[in-house]
Amino acid sequence: MNALVAAGVAVRALVRDPFGFAAPEGVQVVQGDFDDDASIARALEGVAFMLLAGRDSPDSVSQHRRVLAQVRQAGVRHVVKLSAIGASPQSPIALMREHHEVDEEVRKGPASWTLLKPHLYMQNLLRAANAVGREGRLAVRWGAPDFHS
Repeated sequence: MNALVAAGVAVRALVRDPFGFAAPEGVQVVQGDFDDDASIARALEGVAFMLLAGRDSPDSVSQHRRVLAQVRQAGVRHVVKLSAIGASPQSPIALMREHHEVDEEVRKGPASWTLLKPHLYMQNLLRAANAVGREGRLAVRWGAPDFHS
């Protein structure tokens, strides 16, 4: 966000709790959430490009569909969606199937789109912090990525 603001790009963030969000200087904050169509519409007023990222939840697919419906109404021209490298309808992991489902919705447009598919965030390893402290090693079950899906 800082680089965009420094480049003179107007940046707006939709956040559930604006008092708990330390927005960088120059970022306009709109309070709302993915279950509130009116707040999504407010956040998208005049927006040409957007980053779609949300938290993992049982409602993530329906919430993202709600946002994308508002994106279409607002005339957003380009959507960048934070997805995952393993997003696939055949994945044994529900989160990866959900990412795929939303990715397909993004692909429908009419906005142009970019799917960002990172593999792993370092903060995900915090789940193993206690075991690493006890055992002095990080052990993970790891399979070869399927780059063909």
